[in-house]
Amino acid sequence: MLFTESLLKNLAGSTHAFFDFNQDALDGRDCLVVAAANWLATGQDMAWLADRLELTTLPIFIVGLGAQSTLDGKIPKLPPGTQRLVRLISERSVNISVRGHFSAEVLDHYGVHNVVVTGCPSLLLAGKRGFSIATPDALPDSSVCLHGTRHRFHKTDAFQNYIYAQGFTRRIDMVLQSELADTLYVLGRTNNAESVRQAAEPLVASYGTDNIDQIARYLKTHGKIFFELEPWLDYLRTKSFCVGTRIHGTVAALLSGTPGMLIAHDSRTRELAETMSIPFVLSTAIDTDRPIDFDALYDPAAMRSFETAYPAYLHRFKEFFAGNGLEVTPDIQG
Repeated sequence: MLFTESLLKNLAGSTHAFFDFNQDALDGRDCLVVAAANWLATGQDMAWLADRLELTTLPIFIVGLGAQSTLDGKIPKLPPGTQRLVRLISERSVNISVRGHFSAEVLDHYGVHNVVVTGCPSLLLAGKRGFSIATPDALPDSSVCLHGTRHRFHKTDAFQNYIYAQGFTRRIDMVLQSELADTLYVLGRTNNAESVRQAAEPLVASYGTDNIDQIARYLKTHGKIFFELEPWLDYLRTKSFCVGTRIHGTVAALLSGTPGMLIAHDSRTRELAETMSIPFVLSTAIDTDRPIDFDALYDPAAMRSFETAYPAYLHRFKEFFAGNGLEVTPDIQG
């Protein structure tokens, strides 16, 4: 929603296509621009995408490609299909945009060297105007929102469960993204017995109670999920502080003008925060035996540093686009 929308808005003449790249979508187009995620990961086999891209002879530009690893920065073992994908795009473009220096190091390890470090294109939604982050007067729980990392009906790790439990016990809003188990209750779609059964285990583990009725009431009141960007940003403007482990949850807060603090829990989130000057703390610095202290976590100096770093970020992306012959819209021209 964020980085794909940003590319559509800021690349002149761009249109949206799905990964099937059918001929109707390609007719009249002179290149493909791929909005990438953390695909440089052990076990992440991108052969299916390489197969589809090989069917066209168009230039291919990939933006915001990232590596996934633990905080110790171990080089991931890329499957052959993923290696084939990055070599194909390396051959079809002037250079590859990556999320940070670790991602560049991973590609270098696999023999791909025409790489530029840009970060993720999501911040380009701020355009030429840049950022002006609000300064909160106070940070009561009611003015804060949280976000954790959990997917579909899967369970997550102890640190992420700490984030969800903080929301539940303190009745703090929880912004959801890929947590399908929680989303069923937020949207009231609980009439499918099998889905409800699958949802129970991750919900109990994360919220720290086996009382599903209590969890359901919490999610109905405090669970927030968005399917369009503007309502998401509008909601965040009603909050004074946004904290959690989702990099794009933090980016969305900053785009809305609300202070955001990322809790970096892996190499991917830390790399993006460092490259894009996003305020962050490491998960290892959070004492999970105590409640989160939002006043201690809020860092006005980090917010100001983020604002002042944006022009350099914008310049890097404009150089990347120009170097690959991609025309940008007036939103970031000049």
